[in-house]
Amino acid sequence: MNPTDEQIIALDFFATGENLVVEAGAGTGKTSTLILMSEETDRKGQFIAFNKAIVTDAEKKFPSTVKCNTAHSLAYRSVGAKFKHRLNGPRMKSNDLANIIGVKAFNVGTKRLAAGFLAGVAMKAITNFCNSADLELKTSHFSYIDGIDEPFADGRNHSFILIASCGIGMERYLQFEWSPSIQARTLFKNLGTF
Repeated sequence: MNPTDEQIIALDFFATGENLVVEAGAGTGKTSTLILMSEETDRKGQFIAFNKAIVTDAEKKFPSTVKCNTAHSLAYRSVGAKFKHRLNGPRMKSNDLANIIGVKAFNVGTKRLAAGFLAGVAMKAITNFCNSADLELKTSHFSYIDGIDEPFADGRNHSFILIASCGIGMERYLQFEWSPSIQARTLFKNLGTF
C-alpha cells in the first residue's frame, strides 16, 4: 500500500514515540494508517472498535503484535467478569427496587406517583448520568414527566421532574461516591429515600 501524504505525516510523527491522535471521518483511512504504523514497529498495540465485525476484519490485517478487541470486551474483561453470574439473571421488578432504595409513593397535585414508577425514574436518571460527561448526578439527568413537569416558556421540556418541582433537594437522595468497585446494593443504600 502506498501511503497518502497525510499518512506519511502520521507515520513520521508516530516514529517519534510521542502521543498521537488521528482524527478523521468515516472511511478516510484511519485503520489503514494504524496498520501502516503497526508494521513500522515491534511495539505492542491495541486496536479498539465498537463492533465485532470490524474487530474480526482488523485481526486479519494487523500484525500479531496488535490485539484487536471491542470496547465492550475490554470492559468485560476488566470488570464485567465479576458480575457474570448476574448477566442472565432475572430482571428486578420496579417495586422490589423501590423497596431496596427506600422509595415511597407520593402525590403531586392530583397525581399519585407509585413507588415502582419512582424507582424507574431514579434508575433512568442514573443511566443518563452514566451516559453523560458529568462528574455528579444532577436534576437535569431526570426525564421530563408529562403531566407532572411543566415545559419552559419557550416550549422546551425541562427534566427537573417531581423532586425539584416538590422543592426536595436532589442531593439528599443521589449523592454517592462513584467508583469502579461500587456494589449495586451500596449504590441503592446511598440513594436514600424519596
